[in-house]
Amino acid sequence: MMKNLRYVVYPKDLIPLLGREDSYCREWVRIIKRKENLEKHQILTYVEVAKHLRLSEVNILRAINHVDVDLTTDKEKEKD
Repeated sequence: MMKNLRYVVYPKDLIPLLGREDSYCREWVRIIKRKENLEKHQILTYVEVAKHLRLSEVNILRAINHVDVDLTTDKEKEKD
């Protein structure tokens, strides 16, 4: 059974990635939203965070979901 993954990033998710305080991470969220032309009420996804922090999307997903993420499809698994 596959666990549902969370794709939305909150400031507290950035604390272990950036190694900084919550207030610093909240500022990063504001900066990324501004650069992506998102309004305050819109969500920030792992794709946007990965782009701006120059990290892989898989690493962001692992960090926010606290799991080892396997992004291969069933068809790709059958080939192996």
